[in-house]
Amino acid sequence: MSALTSESNTSVLEDDPSTPVTSGTACKRSGCKKTYVDEATSRGSGPEAECLYHPGEPVFHEGSKGWSCCSRKVLEFEEFLKIKGCKQGKHLFVGSGEKKPDSEENIQCRHDWYQTLSHVIMSVFTKKVDASQSSITFGEQEVSVDLKTADGKRFKSKYSLCERIDPEKSKYEVLGTKVEIELKKANGLSWQSLTTDEPPLATTTFGVTR
Repeated sequence: MSALTSESNTSVLEDDPSTPVTSGTACKRSGCKKTYVDEATSRGSGPEAECLYHPGEPVFHEGSKGWSCCSRKVLEFEEFLKIKGCKQGKHLFVGSGEKKPDSEENIQCRHDWYQTLSHVIMSVFTKKVDASQSSITFGEQEVSVDLKTADGKRFKSKYSLCERIDPEKSKYEVLGTKVEIELKKANGLSWQSLTTDEPPLATTTFGVTR
């Protein structure tokens, strides 16, 4: 039988002591069956404040059941649930209190474009865009893009367009590897560039003479 190890790794998730806990809340650590009683009992120095748990993952292989963090293996699932924790530390009732959005990663995305007589087609290249959490808004001479991905990344940018568009007739579509934005030209002119800060094209292929 493996010996208990003390919880000394600073990367282990711990409770935020300033966050209140409701009586009866179960410890979130795998293998621990204790529930919160009160501050002195469950977070103090007594035996009820001791947490014995499994820091590893469940391992089911060819009928045997156990944990990746210790060597004991059993055959029955009910016995698996009774395997005593192999690590000793503090209970985890509420976690650190950190919010997931705070870890959101801001990214940069490449864009490209081409034009027809009536539209400018702009593509922003990124994968796993969550359409329900993303938005694109159109102004008369700007496009605001706010894309969130399923793996916690975000791209946010505002494009100052070199020509005017019809916001009501412009639209976008989320595809597998990109977001395609269809800008309806307001005046039928051939665009020399997409935005005001990009260099102009070498030639004009079509459009209305100013």
